[in-house]
Amino acid sequence: MNKPAFQLFGRHACDYLRERLGEGEWSRDEFIKTITELETSTLRELLFWKEALRQYYEWEIIKRSPHYFIFKYIKTIDPHHSTPVRPFPCKDYLWWIISLIHENQFIAIMKSRQVLITWTICAYILWDAITKPYRFHVVESRKRELAGFNEQLSLLNRIEFMYNHLPQWMRARNPMEIRKKAYKLIFTKTHSEILAVSQEATEGRGLTINILFMDEVAFQEHGRTAWNSFRPTLGENSKAILVSTPQGKNWFYRLLVDEE
Repeated sequence: MNKPAFQLFGRHACDYLRERLGEGEWSRDEFIKTITELETSTLRELLFWKEALRQYYEWEIIKRSPHYFIFKYIKTIDPHHSTPVRPFPCKDYLWWIISLIHENQFIAIMKSRQVLITWTICAYILWDAITKPYRFHVVESRKRELAGFNEQLSLLNRIEFMYNHLPQWMRARNPMEIRKKAYKLIFTKTHSEILAVSQEATEGRGLTINILFMDEVAFQEHGRTAWNSFRPTLGENSKAILVSTPQGKNWFYRLLVDEE
């Protein structure tokens, strides 16, 4: 009885009980009697502060480590699986991808399908938006519908899904507004935004972008033009992430092999 009680209430509760019982040893019966005499409000207060302290230290870890945030808290969706909502898999190559994004400003990735690269990048953008103030991120695809909300696995829909599956206390720290007509997610505490655009759009190109994510760029007819127009918006500490499955030896292939 006494051991679980100590684990539940923690050191401060032990100090409280010690004051109630004196500095001497107490018997099991005395301990149980004291526990039952504690007022409900006191127990609630102890539990509240223990949980608040846990959340504070958890958030400090999250702010410092996108790896910790993604592997512990992110959920993905697989429409073809019997249980569509899936925990983020602990794969070595995904850890390496997160490190690659975190440590570099320009990343170009030629990938195969169904390897969770897009999910990983969207999760990283979400982490950045909820932990850092006044960030402006742009996710770009061939069509705005693929970048926005119109399809189940469009980019903003993925980010919204991941956010909605975070713990309630974490969402309460930074509520999210969904502006579907503007193709935008806004985080009200950090004042960070994520904007979805197409390869032909002009939105966001007059502002400094913190993270630019261009998805399936090898399949974009105007991908090279879009990339060239986005480049002046990238600041000294901005990140640009270009990702695609293979599509012949086009401009993205040449970019990867340093021919452009």
